[in-house]
Amino acid sequence: MDSLSLLPDLDKSSKRSLHPPLPLPILSSPGADSFVKAYYQRLDNARPTLPALYRPDTRIAWNGRAFPDLAAFALYCTTEFPATTHHVESYDAQPVGAGMMVIANGTVKFAGELRARIFSQSFVVHPVEGLCPYEDYNGNDSNLEKLVDNPKIPWKSLVIAFSIGQFAFEKYLAVRQYQTLKTKHLPKILEGVVDQTTFEKAGDYQRAKAKFEFVTGLYCLVEAVLILQYNVIFKLWDLTGYWQLDYLPRIMHGEVFHCLMFLFFWPSNWTSIPINFVKAFHLEEAYGFNKQTYYIFFTDIVKHQLLTLGFGGLVLAGCLKIVKIFGKNFFFYMWAFFVAVQIIGIAIYPTFIQPLFNKLIKLKDGEIRKDVEVLASKLNFPLKELFVIDGSRRSNHSNAYFFGLPWSKQIVIYDTLLNDSTTSEVTAVLGKFFIATVHLFAVFTLFSVFITNASFYQSFGFFFENPIFIGFLLFNDILQPIDCLLKFGMNLLSRKHEFEADAFALNLGYAQDLSKALIGLHKNNLSTMIADPLYSAYHFSHPILTERLKALGWKDSKTVKPKKK
Repeated sequence: MDSLSLLPDLDKSSKRSLHPPLPLPILSSPGADSFVKAYYQRLDNARPTLPALYRPDTRIAWNGRAFPDLAAFALYCTTEFPATTHHVESYDAQPVGAGMMVIANGTVKFAGELRARIFSQSFVVHPVEGLCPYEDYNGNDSNLEKLVDNPKIPWKSLVIAFSIGQFAFEKYLAVRQYQTLKTKHLPKILEGVVDQTTFEKAGDYQRAKAKFEFVTGLYCLVEAVLILQYNVIFKLWDLTGYWQLDYLPRIMHGEVFHCLMFLFFWPSNWTSIPINFVKAFHLEEAYGFNKQTYYIFFTDIVKHQLLTLGFGGLVLAGCLKIVKIFGKNFFFYMWAFFVAVQIIGIAIYPTFIQPLFNKLIKLKDGEIRKDVEVLASKLNFPLKELFVIDGSRRSNHSNAYFFGLPWSKQIVIYDTLLNDSTTSEVTAVLGKFFIATVHLFAVFTLFSVFITNASFYQSFGFFFENPIFIGFLLFNDILQPIDCLLKFGMNLLSRKHEFEADAFALNLGYAQDLSKALIGLHKNNLSTMIADPLYSAYHFSHPILTERLKALGWKDSKTVKPKKK
């Protein structure tokens, strides 16, 4: 079959329909390959007839630009767009309804360019409607999509303004908290259990952290504004695409590897290293918390990078595939995919990921194991195993957490917690976890409105393509004001659950032990013991120490009474 016979030819008749029936190639035959090659041949050499392939009754989104109708698209192709040379390296064809979806990948060289760049394009071939981008085939644009896809909206200026506004608001809260931390007055509820020296040292530590976070936050803000203002995202995306073609084998020329290269060379991926170094070896070490060596610090960086390239690459490949297959209706499938990824991650974390950074050893038989197992049995908590983690290799901070599937939980206790707490205090800390149990779906749904927003991509320099991965990165910046507001609500809900967990421990008779454990944890970690209310509402997902002690009925070390049911 002649490949061009699959395409309508407007040259023979000016009255011919713009979307005549097209014979669909059989997926197992050379037909699909012929169609893909013919399409890009026409794109490169026969532009006046290219619009015949597109459905005329919908707006056309093509290579990062939006056109209101077929005429505007035809004018753009024939008069404004530079000549191109496409080379299709791979394609994937699969049925979609009555049509066939084609995902083509390869390289394209625009007129005047010395080097080719990578492209990836999805479209649907339909026997009646002709050819159209998959996002249009999925359905008409919603009113919200039409509203936000407006060239008059200054997306770049908005994102920069959001970043500056968020920084200013958070630093205003930090100043309020800094002033609160200057107090030397020990809260009455802590008298007799926290000495004045420890209280003041905790305040000094928290103020030192606040100063450090102000300087690093200001640097990160300047970096982000410069990246946005000078289209560094587009330039880095373009540059890594060239590097991918020049230095990687052809098997690694896909969009996934392009995204991973982009992430690897992202500025903050490298500027964060000296920031974390100073925090660990100067700030934390000055207060006796840092225990990691230079070797551990730098090998951790290498391990994180390898995990990003390996596990992150698999997740990214799945995400991109879902969007390409389901178009603007991807959000439910993406949400389901992330739920599956989380379940798999929970299953493999203790076996394959955690051992890369810490040693997990089973808690030896003894009083702590016995008490925790008895408590778990009493509460029907699906406890599978108890582990001790060597957290002291990196820090003197102490903690405990659990992970696992709903029917099989594993508890991890930091060795620093075991060293600083009694058996009953450890049991009390773990007891409240037994009733601790998304806004991802909403985020994906909202992103579907932006996924083909040409004006949004063009604001950041993407005129010839709209990469899904880049779109999601930029979309996260748009969400900043919403995230700020949600933070108050999410923290309020989390604090409510924490109070419920403490009340549960109180009714189990662990109020006194839990109170002592919380006091010990705060003293050993120099944690915040007092806080500005507004700062606390925005930053803390847990109530501060004084609030929790009041809720537990703490009077002094001898008077803690369970609440009556």
